[in-house]
Amino acid sequence: WVGLRGAPPDSPSPRRPRVVVTQPRRIAAISVAERVAWERGEELGHSVGYTVRNDAQPPRDREGSIEFVTVGILLRRLMDTKDPDLQRYTHVLVDEVHERDLMTDFLLILLKELLVRRGDLRVILMSATLDVSTFTSYFWESSVLEVPSGPRYPVEEVYLDDLVYDSNWEIMQQQMHMQMQMQQQQQQL
Repeated sequence: WVGLRGAPPDSPSPRRPRVVVTQPRRIAAISVAERVAWERGEELGHSVGYTVRNDAQPPRDREGSIEFVTVGILLRRLMDTKDPDLQRYTHVLVDEVHERDLMTDFLLILLKELLVRRGDLRVILMSATLDVSTFTSYFWESSVLEVPSGPRYPVEEVYLDDLVYDSNWEIMQQQMHMQMQMQQQQQQL
């Protein structure tokens, strides 16, 4: 991930963290929120929640929370006249930032402008396949933390036709068909 300019990591935070995490798709925002809540041993909507278009279960805990949103939701919040500086958040995480599209690029432009106004905000860009140099050059002098991935395992490609053959699906289908025919003949007798 790339940590962008804002409060240094070792500076004391005046309040408990309120984190917003963007996901590129609705289903990802919802499922990751559900998973994080489950891993924390709490109900979805307590301190972990989500907001996507036409559906929301935001966190009720206003002191320390994690909210998963789509890029579009965060863009709307940045354009909101009531809170254009996202004062409600201490951290903004942009996940899957390598999936660049017009909305994500626009979000990055607005976040760069926001970092000038809010020195206390921490912005983190995350990706498994991030071109670090592109983002560090755009966002001034950014901190970079590379987390090594776990062990790599060989990937075996399996095709549906092979599975059907290996499972004797056709033979089982034929046997079931023959049994049904025999039962029908017995019922007719």
